[in-house]
Amino acid sequence: MTRTKEQTLRMACTLASIRNLLNSLEGYTADQTKAATKIRNTATIYQNNHTESTRAELVAVATAQGDFIWGVSGAVANSIDIIKQLVDDLEEQK
Repeated sequence: MTRTKEQTLRMACTLASIRNLLNSLEGYTADQTKAATKIRNTATIYQNNHTESTRAELVAVATAQGDFIWGVSGAVANSIDIIKQLVDDLEEQK
């Protein structure tokens, strides 16, 4: 089957969208790693220095970074859903 220019352009746009989403997912992963590292480092500080101020800092950092990771996880899930739909669209264009 010969593709029309419109079909080829639509496929190229769909593939570009998938690439962009995959790049975003890579960024989200890096952000989650940074957040987890910050939590781990703060926990280590607390473990080595059991003061009320370090406990408060640990709670604040863990809460903020946990909320951040929660939000990133939602964005990742949405990106995965979009990629699945784009792949379905590509399959229909075959």
